[in-house]
Amino acid sequence: MKKTELVEKSAEISVAEMLYIEKNFTIKAIAEKLGKHPKTIAAWRDKYNWDEAKELLQGSPLELNKLLLKEAINISKGGKPSFDSSALSKVMRAFDYMAKKSNPTVIMEVLMELDTFHSQIDPKQAAKQTAIHKQFLLHKIQMQG
Repeated sequence: MKKTELVEKSAEISVAEMLYIEKNFTIKAIAEKLGKHPKTIAAWRDKYNWDEAKELLQGSPLELNKLLLKEAINISKGGKPSFDSSALSKVMRAFDYMAKKSNPTVIMEVLMELDTFHSQIDPKQAAKQTAIHKQFLLHKIQMQG
């Protein structure tokens, strides 16, 4: 396979990954958008562990705050706690402290929005930029480490 073909394939994989993880596209929708067979997209998902990455992304502070709010409503109505909300609250405070210190979440959200915008204009170039943005985010996290 030629180097340009490898770059194009890598770009397609990056775009497919972004659509699956960040935009919640289905395998079928991604396949249609990229002109690939759904089995190809599913193979990429499995090979590159997209489900694990998606799960981590969805474990955002917003989701944890929703969980705390539901628990507070449950308790306020006389229900029994369904989990140790005090422990979760402590974890959230620690997470908030770290997020404010390094702001990787904000950086990630801005870069995701930029990548989405760019992918509508030039998907191949956007895939290259997405890879660079991921490297930058990892660099930023390591520098704050």
